[in-house]
Amino acid sequence: MNPETISTLVAAGVAVIGIPTALAVGRWQLRGALRAADATARAGIAQAEAASEVGIAQAEAAYRAALDAVRAAGTETHTQWLGDVRRQAYAAFLLACNEVTDVARRLKGDTVNRKIPADQRDARRQELAAAIAQMENTALIVALEGPEDVSPLRLCRNQ
Repeated sequence: MNPETISTLVAAGVAVIGIPTALAVGRWQLRGALRAADATARAGIAQAEAASEVGIAQAEAAYRAALDAVRAAGTETHTQWLGDVRRQAYAAFLLACNEVTDVARRLKGDTVNRKIPADQRDARRQELAAAIAQMENTALIVALEGPEDVSPLRLCRNQ
């Protein structure tokens, strides 16, 4: 056999063996590349899910913090408002008590010193009754606004 024929047969043999081998290796590399791509995709999805969960957790924490701040501000505002209402009720009650004391003192002084005639004392008694009614009304407001331990009605019941 001549060298050209041998080289042609060798080349044909290499082609017969090499092409299927190349196809097999190519297929094997394709499967490896697909597995690597799949693993990369799964890792990317897992990373995106983790980032999403962290983002949601941060958003929830920010929401809770804002809600707590609003609740605290609301509680503080309500406490200040309630304190103002109670102060006004207490002041009105104390003024009404002072008015009853003043009217009673004048009535007693006028009666003892006979400064006014008996028929004019009725006007002072009516003034005293009106002052007492006003004091009772303000005592009801204090009882309504509380707290219970400073209610004049409670204090009167305990005596």
